[in-house]
Amino acid sequence: MPFCTDERQSYLRVRYCAQARAIENQCYVVMSGNVGNLPKVHNMDIQYA
Repeated sequence: MPFCTDERQSYLRVRYCAQARAIENQCYVVMSGNVGNLPKVHNMDIQYA
């Protein structure tokens, strides 16, 4: 599950939802966050993954 968040609370929301979907569907879920920065994208100077 790819994701891109800009603060810790958003990351935790994505993480808990991924854990819930894994339990509901009885399968593994892989979370894949962005690494680095996106200087040419507006408001994406900092990411949390």
